[in-house]
Amino acid sequence: MDKKNYKQKVFRERVVNNAATMRLAALSLTYGVWLQLNPSILVRYSIYELLESIFDPNLISHAHVISAIGLLIGVVFGKREIKNFFSIAITVIWTTMAISAFISPPPNAIWIFCGFISILCYEAIWVD
Repeated sequence: MDKKNYKQKVFRERVVNNAATMRLAALSLTYGVWLQLNPSILVRYSIYELLESIFDPNLISHAHVISAIGLLIGVVFGKREIKNFFSIAITVIWTTMAISAFISPPPNAIWIFCGFISILCYEAIWVD
């Protein structure tokens, strides 16, 4: 097997073996970009009030984007330390959002969405 084919094989194996992490990164990146394109979402909906009192609304979207890109870099380049760091960062972000949505009035279902994403985060850490 020549060097080019070997590198392609290793890259494909990395991506396939980290499928849960790649999906998580894609989801977080999409969510973060959507919040950056529509910053009124964080200001308009009361379920984000608790997060806004702790963090700047722009920080929330930037944290999603930076963590997702860092996670993708860790997977693509095979840097386990980078992948682990950003996996934990994304897990903390989604878990914080789930808890915030759960305790924020009015009653809402966003916490369920964020909670299941948190579960996916834990799965990506343990499986991948």
